[in-house]
Amino acid sequence: MQRIVIADLKSYNNGGVCAGHFFAFASNYQQIFSKSCEVKIAGGPIYRKRFSDAELMSLPCDISEGLSKLKSFFRMIRNAKSLMRQTTPSDIIIIQQSKPAQILFSLIFTCWEKRNIYHVEYSEEPMMRPYYRMAMRLRGKKILKGTLCPNDIVGRAYEMPYLVLPDYIYVSCNNNVTGNYHEKCYDFCTLGRIVYEKGISGAALALRGKPYSYLISGYAEESSEVNIIRQAAEGCTNLTVQLDYLTDEQYDKLLNSSRYAILNYIGAYTEKSSGVVLDMLFHGVPIIGHRCRALQFVEDEHVGVLYDDINTFDFASVLNEETYQACLVGIKNYLRRFSNDIEHLYNFLGIERIIV
Repeated sequence: MQRIVIADLKSYNNGGVCAGHFFAFASNYQQIFSKSCEVKIAGGPIYRKRFSDAELMSLPCDISEGLSKLKSFFRMIRNAKSLMRQTTPSDIIIIQQSKPAQILFSLIFTCWEKRNIYHVEYSEEPMMRPYYRMAMRLRGKKILKGTLCPNDIVGRAYEMPYLVLPDYIYVSCNNNVTGNYHEKCYDFCTLGRIVYEKGISGAALALRGKPYSYLISGYAEESSEVNIIRQAAEGCTNLTVQLDYLTDEQYDKLLNSSRYAILNYIGAYTEKSSGVVLDMLFHGVPIIGHRCRALQFVEDEHVGVLYDDINTFDFASVLNEETYQACLVGIKNYLRRFSNDIEHLYNFLGIERIIV
């Protein structure tokens, strides 16, 4: 049986928490390939919090907050060396995206034979750096067989075969997107990592004191954002703020308790794809978002509503069952397309798909 390895050379460990999408990506691809391949999840010690020993291909190092760039790089080299030692040329390896330059040079220093290695990239920006572009052309293209990316612009930038895919791929067979509008606890929510580019503080200020309930819950990485959010919620009954890391169970429960998810993206987040958006849709939660390149598909696919300015948006316009159910229909139609994405992924990697 073909073996596929989903590898995270960075293995980010922030005080015992792996923030970001790395666990979710690994779990998603594990589910996609589990019926047709032997799947291994390659990651550092932090990965033991999510995956069993049988599922893991253990790498020696995590990279923690505050570690110097040089020490981080040496740890990634150690992880890449361990990955090469535990795999064979017949294995298919998918490298998760994080610190593209360090990943590329880690592979250059440790991979000396032909391999089936694919990398995930979300931006064309690394190829705009002369040193990275030269390294990719001279050596990287001999190591990497292809790119998994969110759009053609990113794919063409890396000058190798590529496949356009969403950040996560919906794998449920029944497409059971249902929601009882009247049983939800919150009108709106924003969940997950709290960073400036998500515009969460702006959403809190816009909804402060309004007759709509808004839940903000997740791990806070930036103190300036936290201070604004806390000030907005102080003495305000319609804002619920929970600043702590969410387990998968807590995340699912809170998301399923909300009518809509607010994604008030600003800055860098307006341009790049986000697995957060897909995660909301997989849970059957429509999106209320800032109109930008990253979220334009929300309007095009009728899976939510976009606004130009959150301060002037009429939130009452979406708080009715007709609009809510129309969005759920859009979500169901959108998710049906993911079966094609799975088939394209199998074909791109050269894996025979077994359907049970």
